Amino acid sequence: MESKRDKFVRLAEARTNKIIKMIELLGNLSNKSSYEYSEEDINLIYDRIQDELNVSKDRFGFHIRKKTDTFTLVADTSLQQSNDSIKLMENKG
Repeated sequence: MESKRDKFVRLAEARTNKIIKMIELLGNLSNKSSYEYSEEDINLIYDRIQDELNVSKDRFGFHIRKKTDTFTLVADTSLQQSNDSIKLMENKG
């Protein structure tokens, strides 16, 4: 029978290697001759990844947070409207 430690090591190694592979694949999207993206897109992607890493790591310290929704680059229209309002106020001032 597999011990809890052996099960943890087996799953942690497999999942970590899978995540590393996905990060490598994400990096492949940096080829500007094949893809078009903005600095904002990249910041949104990596900020979300960092947030999830922080949440995951915190769980090992027993700081549990509710899982967030699926990531998307499409901005919330209310957030976009708020950002547009801020830009208008900055331009006036």
